Amino acid sequence: MHYPITPGQSFLHMLGCSNVQDTLDQSVDLQLDDCTIRVEMDEPVLREKLLRYFKPFLIQNDDQPHIVIKALENPPLKPGISLTDLHPGCSKKRIKEQYINIPGGRVVRKKLSGMLFFMNSSENIAIGPCTENDNQVVNFINNRFIQWKLDQGCLLCHAAAVSRKGQGIILAGFSGLGKSTLALHLMNKGLDFVSNDRLMVRKKKEHVEMFGVAKLPRVNPGTILNNPRLTGILTSEEIRKFSGISKDMIWKMEHKYDVWLDKCFGRDRFKLQSGVKALVILNWSRHGQSLEMQRVNLEKRSELLQAVIKSPGLFYYPSDNFRVLEPDPLDYMKFFQDIPVYELGGGIDFQQASDRCAELI
Repeated sequence: MHYPITPGQSFLHMLGCSNVQDTLDQSVDLQLDDCTIRVEMDEPVLREKLLRYFKPFLIQNDDQPHIVIKALENPPLKPGISLTDLHPGCSKKRIKEQYINIPGGRVVRKKLSGMLFFMNSSENIAIGPCTENDNQVVNFINNRFIQWKLDQGCLLCHAAAVSRKGQGIILAGFSGLGKSTLALHLMNKGLDFVSNDRLMVRKKKEHVEMFGVAKLPRVNPGTILNNPRLTGILTSEEIRKFSGISKDMIWKMEHKYDVWLDKCFGRDRFKLQSGVKALVILNWSRHGQSLEMQRVNLEKRSELLQAVIKSPGLFYYPSDNFRVLEPDPLDYMKFFQDIPVYELGGGIDFQQASDRCAELI
């Protein structure tokens, strides 16, 4: 069946689901920095999951929010239109997303779950098995906040971050080098968590700011076993099981656990905004020798910028006629020119690295 698309037509009407939103009798209100978001839904179980996940950022809001997101519980749908596969950078990875720009918005489909997402300058809709795929709803919410900040002129970084008393350290590095693990070790030293894997930064006059994303860190068993504040995440049986696995095997494991920061580190340890004191780029190796940390000049080591730069991806919907927002390395170079930049090289040593990074604040 092919659904006709006409300018100004409702996305839900296009799917034949225009009456579904009449059942949206559940809601959650969030305060993410200067942005208020209301999530409306029809499934109480999803609401409970979102209340738990976004607990540090819940508010009572009687005013009109900046962003409204509708999450509609429904069996997987196919929109009946030709979608384009989004090919990941690595040819060995499977295709996870499809998309199409239509008059008045963008449609994104998750191939594995069948979840559909629609976004434009005023509407944000998630429809499909939302409760089963609540992590995708969480990501959609956070992506709307990322768009909010990028539209204010922020740059998007592939980075984690921590802070102390309003001054923060950006932790960048290519995937799999331990940004989140290092951030959690720094929390052991009293620093607060700012962000896990996406970070927005901007200069406002002479003030340098960074803004985190309300996404819990996800770590593998090796990270948990080597941080005493995290071992409560695993059962006794899991601890015995993972303790018997070699370091090489456990490093490669893709079995991830959410780190509930309030349970592991106490309340009020998740801050979404901070000043910027330094940028630390992880460029170390499991097979390297002793840890090395040195200050670097990004103009001379421009290749390190690739570990910092992040494209907004499909969930950034430009209000400027489908304009693609691609990051410009010169913008990042200019942003970090007055910020101390350090490279972590040599062998991976989270304990020593956290000691050295904590000294920067």
